[in-house]
Amino acid sequence: MSRELEIPLSQLKQECIDFIDEKVKELILLGFYYGENVFSMSIEAQINWSNLLSIPESYFPLQINTKEDTVYNLHFSNRDAFYMSAMAHKTSKLGLGTARKQMVVSCNTNQELVDLMDSFVWE
Repeated sequence: MSRELEIPLSQLKQECIDFIDEKVKELILLGFYYGENVFSMSIEAQINWSNLLSIPESYFPLQINTKEDTVYNLHFSNRDAFYMSAMAHKTSKLGLGTARKQMVVSCNTNQELVDLMDSFVWE
């Protein structure tokens, strides 16, 4: 019998929720696409993107490095779309995590929970 089937269901659920949180974090940190480029979603980058809409037009174009370390010139006219791409990436991954955690909470047995976790695909 595997370890997962021997521990209390509540403990296994918490372990699964913690695992989901880590996977969601990894997915967010992969970065987001804007146009043909991938941009960082490191914690520092997320802070920068959250402040992007408050930067005055006179500071544009902004030179931003892609994850491949090429320089991208972000023009003011693209600021909102760039910001929305970053936020869409993050919120979609958070939504995925929330949905999966709700599925975990609804499991009634360890075996059901193990089978559920085995069915998840992380991309």
